Amino acid sequence: MTSAIDSSIFKRIGDTPLIELRQLASEGRARILVKLESQNPTGSMKDRMALAMIEAARQITERCGGLWTDQLNNADQLSAYHRMGE
Repeated sequence: MTSAIDSSIFKRIGDTPLIELRQLASEGRARILVKLESQNPTGSMKDRMALAMIEAARQITERCGGLWTDQLNNADQLSAYHRMGE
């Protein structure tokens, strides 16, 4: 099994694989599927809720002209990290 290289952790949220458990029910009785939530970045279905909140915040900032700080891509924070390191 090969996995794709994603450009963002957000792309790893959702599309959770389904696994069929064939040994739990006899053929023709039931089809049992489980979601492999451990494939989400934090191993939880809560990742979807976090992503929804992040997307909503981005939309609000775009619509209202607000400021999205984007901590990991904001060069303005570098001086603060230098001071913290000292």
